[in-house]
Amino acid sequence: MNTPTINIQDAEIEMYSKIQEVERLKSFLLANISHEFRTPMNAIMGFSDLLLDDQTTENEKNMFIHEIRSGCGIMMELVDSFIEAAKLFDNKEKLYLEPCLLNDIFEQACSDFRKTMQISYKTLDFRVKQDVGMHIGKVLVDHDKLFRVLEILLHNAYKFTSAGYIEAGFHLLNEKEFEFYVEDSGIGISEEKRNEVFDLFIQAEKGLNRPFNGLGLGLSVAQKLVALMNGQIQIQTAHAKGTRISFSIPYRNAVEPYNSFEYKKALSRFTSRKASNHGVNARGKNSRNGIINHKSRIA
Repeated sequence: MNTPTINIQDAEIEMYSKIQEVERLKSFLLANISHEFRTPMNAIMGFSDLLLDDQTTENEKNMFIHEIRSGCGIMMELVDSFIEAAKLFDNKEKLYLEPCLLNDIFEQACSDFRKTMQISYKTLDFRVKQDVGMHIGKVLVDHDKLFRVLEILLHNAYKFTSAGYIEAGFHLLNEKEFEFYVEDSGIGISEEKRNEVFDLFIQAEKGLNRPFNGLGLGLSVAQKLVALMNGQIQIQTAHAKGTRISFSIPYRNAVEPYNSFEYKKALSRFTSRKASNHGVNARGKNSRNGIINHKSRIA
């Protein structure tokens, strides 16, 4: 007789918890979103006005145009981040597996990151470590989601590292998983805030006067993407001692059907049966026909 009452109480507690979370997100939006948008918008408007000044030189115009484009890029990243987070947290994002070379995805992410560092005012040592050779071949993975996680982790490390190094790498963790990681010598995260870093809209520093911009979406989006790829993500960090974030994804070998063990086993049975039915002289011809027919059935 008491069960319905307990269920109602549990539902009320859960609803109250969700209301509190909504209120927290609303407070964050009101306090921070306008600030994040107004900063690049002010730059765009200010430099646009300077472009209209007759006394502006050609060199200054080029510099102002660069700043305007930079501000537009920041705003586009903010909008894209909102859309990406909304799709992930509304469970509308799907996993699309395709045969890929992990080296290619990893190297492309590192190459793009190097370009960011080249136009930066920071002098950092960027290290790359790959323990997996090209002999691994193609694996089944969601190319875009893996690339996005690497992109988030690299830029997160860059954001919080003013001097020292950033290191990225990946290796075969075991026969079932690959592990990727990004390590830095940045500011690190205190122990009391370590468990919050993957929460939505959580930042190491709060308030409008915080030293780092951003919405606090990066690591929560990365965690969601890794989970969608059936992987796990973890963080090792300490205040003022740097951070290492690693994640694992399943090792799915993208072997063509006619190169697989199952195919070769079936082919062996097929050719043996043909040879016994038609004799030794017909074995070569029937075997070749068998290969062609079996491939078409598997494809």
